[in-house]
Amino acid sequence: MIVQFAIGAGLFLWAPAFSWFTLRISRTTLPDWRRYFIRVWIGAAAGGLVFGGSAAAIMRNGWAGPIGSAASLMVALAIWWWRRKKRRSVAALLGAKSRALREALVRRAREVARPRQVLRPVPGGAR
Repeated sequence: MIVQFAIGAGLFLWAPAFSWFTLRISRTTLPDWRRYFIRVWIGAAAGGLVFGGSAAAIMRNGWAGPIGSAASLMVALAIWWWRRKKRRSVAALLGAKSRALREALVRRAREVARPRQVLRPVPGGAR
């Protein structure tokens, strides 16, 4: 029982440790290192879940590994979900004055785009 708990806890902590390690090894200055960290964590946890699931199926009764990886994957996905950029519409980003100017511009463009009479040749021709 203690061994199973240790395996589950180890696989729970393996994915974030692996992400941190790959971030340190790359030695690059990533402007979005948090996003990189979360992406590697999700990938490592998903890989651990697949590997742990197949190992558990082979060993039988070794389900602590997949449970630890699944918990780590859920934590990483929750962090990613709460940190992602919320998409806001352009109208929500604009202030009231900018919105009024934009609406006036659109109204004027629609007025200009209305169909007008087309010039037609005179039936007798021009003299």
